[in-house]
Amino acid sequence: MFRSLKYLIILISALSSRSAFSQANFWQERNNGFTGGSIGSVVVDPRNNIIYACTGGGVLRSADYGKSWKLSTSGLTSISIKALAVDSIGNVFAGTGDGVFLSTDKGNHWRHLSKGLTVKPVWCLAITPHDRIFAGTNGGHVTSSESSIFRSSNNGTSWTRLSRGLTNDDVLCLAVNAKGDIFAGADGGIFRSTDYGDSWTKTDTGFSYSYVTSIAINHEQNVFTANNGSLYLSKDNGSRWEKLDSGMKKSLISSVVTGNNGIVFAGTYDNGVFQSSDNGVTWSQIFSINGNILSMTFADQLYVCVEGKGVFRSNETDQKWTHLISGAPFVKIISIVITNDGKIFAGSRGNGIFRSLNMGKSWESADNGLTGIGMWCLATNSKGDLFAGTWNRGVFRSTDKGTNWNRIGQGIKANGILSILVTPIGHLLAGTLGYGISRSEDNGETWKQVNNGLPETRANVWSFAVDPNGDILAGTNKGRIFRTSNEGDSWIRIDNEFSGYKGEFNDVRSIVINSKGHYFAGTSSGVFHSTDKGVTWSKIGELSWTLAVNSRDDFFTTNTLLKKPVGKERWIQINAKADVSSLAIDSRGFLYVGTDGNGVLRSRYPMTK
Repeated sequence: MFRSLKYLIILISALSSRSAFSQANFWQERNNGFTGGSIGSVVVDPRNNIIYACTGGGVLRSADYGKSWKLSTSGLTSISIKALAVDSIGNVFAGTGDGVFLSTDKGNHWRHLSKGLTVKPVWCLAITPHDRIFAGTNGGHVTSSESSIFRSSNNGTSWTRLSRGLTNDDVLCLAVNAKGDIFAGADGGIFRSTDYGDSWTKTDTGFSYSYVTSIAINHEQNVFTANNGSLYLSKDNGSRWEKLDSGMKKSLISSVVTGNNGIVFAGTYDNGVFQSSDNGVTWSQIFSINGNILSMTFADQLYVCVEGKGVFRSNETDQKWTHLISGAPFVKIISIVITNDGKIFAGSRGNGIFRSLNMGKSWESADNGLTGIGMWCLATNSKGDLFAGTWNRGVFRSTDKGTNWNRIGQGIKANGILSILVTPIGHLLAGTLGYGISRSEDNGETWKQVNNGLPETRANVWSFAVDPNGDILAGTNKGRIFRTSNEGDSWIRIDNEFSGYKGEFNDVRSIVINSKGHYFAGTSSGVFHSTDKGVTWSKIGELSWTLAVNSRDDFFTTNTLLKKPVGKERWIQINAKADVSSLAIDSRGFLYVGTDGNGVLRSRYPMTK
């Protein structure tokens, strides 16, 4: 799962009277030309049919049945909206990267309500028939005791942490049945509470792996869940589960919701929406679209949120679809690359690639020939050729400055490309989802696996870096870092288990190396630093998956919590307000930040001055 954080942290390595720093007017927004940002989910107030929509740039609100929309951010300290819920009297609650906010005036203004909410990224919300509010949080495995579920019985004024029976997994979804039983889907299991959250029981017996993205309950109290791409049904309140996979064209399931008359809707990652009227025994496709179904809501009609394409609505009888809104004001930028001649390319999640020829002042679409739901990584070589790695369609190449793209990758087994590197001698390395590393020596036409020394099974390779000697580092899942001195012919492990650190590790999402050859690794358990080529490591910061370093050796990381700085260096925290997903530094020293909901931000001045 992709996680991002809304603060940029700078480790200033050399301070003088001329390096004074001010947060005032630090950022310039660079959003002109971005279109079609994703809407994560919608909720409808049944009293007045006002529609509220989650975006990365605030709450969108429509009071005329979706004909027009207004963006609301007044009072929000985080505009990255993860969840929305409406209580019995019309109060609207928003879960954000900075906790929970309340609106009592139909979404026009918001007030922060996070007393006792010790984990601020709130991923999901649920409200019981008696207006108890539950918030599922996503700490990103910062520590083994971070993520949890919180409850408020006083309209969000204060929150109590609920931990009895939970295993501190990131909580991704919540659902409540007619009796008030609560179901929580997590990265690690399904949990049920029958006492308003005081205690929880794990109820996913029989699953080989649990990554629960959606839960829905119908009028018969049958429970449906989308788990790790598959759909399951329980007819006994979650005690036993059966897999439902007939008639959905082997699609991966992302979301599930129930409608009237026992109808169940299943949204997929790449094959639209399916419908069943017999508890999932048979299915028929009712909506075909090339895009990831982020979520669905049923409020007399079915609302479908499609990544990069906005919101569609259909009634349950004639299945006619209305495109309510084509997208949010800003797109989610997950990768940035800057060519030698200063052209900037921004890869989005669901909206292709955008190009800027004027330092980000304006952007244009540059995705002719691209397919795929996410431009996960971008790279460029000395000739200006561009390479894009996608989440589900392999590798693409452009030889005309992004105007046209062609799919390449003969010999790469994986469709998911997590990282791309142009090596010091011009070869290409592609880090894949589940198949290790592949190398191309002919500008991407053909590839071969170069996994000698890597784990034999299921290596996800998230990051690459090149040190001053030309050695290449690769960061993988399970907190591992490998190094090669021969362009990938062989690899040796160098992370040394981060010098015995006892925390939980998942992915090494980012590696950067400064001019002294010091290594920095962004992992699920924090930022680690090595001054001796990986022999020993020290932890210098908490969870961060996005790192950068400039020519002055200033170090940049996205996070909200940090340990003490190293030596005489000091940390400076800058609020980007929206979640930060990617970082890049141009030849002039300007810092570019790709966000979830605030487009691209650029530092007003070069960071080297």
